[in-house]
Amino acid sequence: MNCSELLAFRKTQNGFCCTFNYAREADDIPSSADTNDYVKIRSKKIGIPGVANGLTVILEPFVEDYLFPFLPTTGWMITIFNPGDYPDNTSGGVSEAIVAPSSESFLELDVSSFYSENEIRSVSANRRKCMFTDESSDMQTGYTYSDCIVDCRATAIWKACNCRPFFLPRRGNDEYSRKVCNTEDEPCLRAHKSAWWSVLPHTPDAEESSSYDKAIGDGNEFLKCTNCYPACTDTHYYLQMQATPLE
Repeated sequence: MNCSELLAFRKTQNGFCCTFNYAREADDIPSSADTNDYVKIRSKKIGIPGVANGLTVILEPFVEDYLFPFLPTTGWMITIFNPGDYPDNTSGGVSEAIVAPSSESFLELDVSSFYSENEIRSVSANRRKCMFTDESSDMQTGYTYSDCIVDCRATAIWKACNCRPFFLPRRGNDEYSRKVCNTEDEPCLRAHKSAWWSVLPHTPDAEESSSYDKAIGDGNEFLKCTNCYPACTDTHYYLQMQATPLE
């Protein structure tokens, strides 16, 4: 099968990448205020797990064409994430591996899922430390922890530098006219970079306040996302890799 029929060129935290089984209609996060109907895409599933039923891809590295590479090495970065989420490392929902040229690599996925009963809805999000997918009034597609943090980061970058990095998704039609960051914005982006990639999610309770205060007191900068809680029902993927050099 031609890879172009199986993979899609989509936005990720590392720029545009070839993605498989990405269950999002668009690269942006639809807002509840959008008038367009949102079409939910179902992810592909297999009935029986195992090597024989996994995705097999043959890649040509074109090492002679490397110019300003994203990675300080040759090869490919493989990113595993929930098919319904925008991949964001700071949410804890992304696993990555580097695959070298001239090798045969096997990537094994371990899956951990959890869910919460509806009975805990009567407890405030700050006490239960999680959000149900239908509890966000801003996101048309349903709440996810990753999307909340990404949306929080995009808002902070816009407020500080008055631009939007090209790889971050927009939320709602009102953000379509926002300027995309360019080289003129680099000094501002560099000045705040450490804060935007160190996240303090949700409002801390009494037990967490001391840890938060110590981190802030040490002079560290953080992105404060006061309304971002982990999802009450979620799936995490853990990656293990084995590789054999090819002669």
